Amino acid sequence: MDETKKRLLAQSESDKLGKILDHSPIEILIFKHATQKLIHHNSSVLTKLGYSNEEISRKGFSELISNIPDHIKTKFQNILLGNKETQILNCECNLIRKNGQSYTVALQMQFHLDSDIPSIICIAQDISEYKKTEIELKKQKEISSITLESIHDAIITTDASGKIEYLNARAEKITGWKSESARHRLIEEIVQLIDAESGKKRNSIIQLCLTGKSFPADDEVVLLLSKTGDKLAVQETSVPQYDNQGKLIGAMLILKDRSDYYQLSERLNYFVTHDELTGLINRKAFENEIVQDYDLIEMLRSASEKVHTQKLLLVGHSQGNFYANSFYDVVTKQAGGIPEESIGVYSV
Repeated sequence: MDETKKRLLAQSESDKLGKILDHSPIEILIFKHATQKLIHHNSSVLTKLGYSNEEISRKGFSELISNIPDHIKTKFQNILLGNKETQILNCECNLIRKNGQSYTVALQMQFHLDSDIPSIICIAQDISEYKKTEIELKKQKEISSITLESIHDAIITTDASGKIEYLNARAEKITGWKSESARHRLIEEIVQLIDAESGKKRNSIIQLCLTGKSFPADDEVVLLLSKTGDKLAVQETSVPQYDNQGKLIGAMLILKDRSDYYQLSERLNYFVTHDELTGLINRKAFENEIVQDYDLIEMLRSASEKVHTQKLLLVGHSQGNFYANSFYDVVTKQAGGIPEESIGVYSV
């Protein structure tokens, strides 16, 4: 193939590439290195910026592109001065329309300084809608954060593995943990609960919620043990959290302060189980306490088996007579109780 045919073939391929680039939705601008004036552009540039061919042909780099980050500007100048460490720069900046308005683009600058016509090729992708969405999401996150911080209830969120992601101010106060310190720790390390009746430790419902089930608030009150050892009566609510594809990504735990309810319940229980005048426990409460004290009953039964010639003597005086007789009735009359001959009551 002779040189003429080679040049014609190369020109044909160049023309095809030019047509493809000319109809590309991405803005392509080529600036001359020496003057930084625009020497070529595709049709998308005219459409997006609002210029005619004649108007835009007189524009320079800085008239069409703005808000380039300072560190990119420095590298840009170094390249123009001959630094060949890199020939491609990427950044976010603005393209300026004819009416003065601008929009955000992801810009790639390619430097071809050793070609026949030293030039800077700029390829710009409109990301203005993406940036708007990003800003809106940021605003929503800030609003959500302010809302969560202002809620009186404690809010705790975890990832799908049960590791802490966030504690609001109330949660920080009642757990004794700062959100930053608690982050990435397991929920059971931060939220330690005690059964209000049995006094035994129990798991939070959020651990079950991480299986995908919701647990609305009920009347059950548990005790939260803080990092400092303080206890607070709380009520739990937990809901799972999913992404747009329906995948479980974590859960939220809401702890409502029920100390007022718990204190009222304890106070009512006191009045039910104590004599109003003396403040001493009444017979019903006394019997319940005795029935539940299996260790004491076993101790007395053991003593009765070993001591055959002596009796356990209960001595009561005044109000104590009532308790001594009640004790005797309970421990001797229940099934498997203390033999009557092993215990006696003496009133003074």
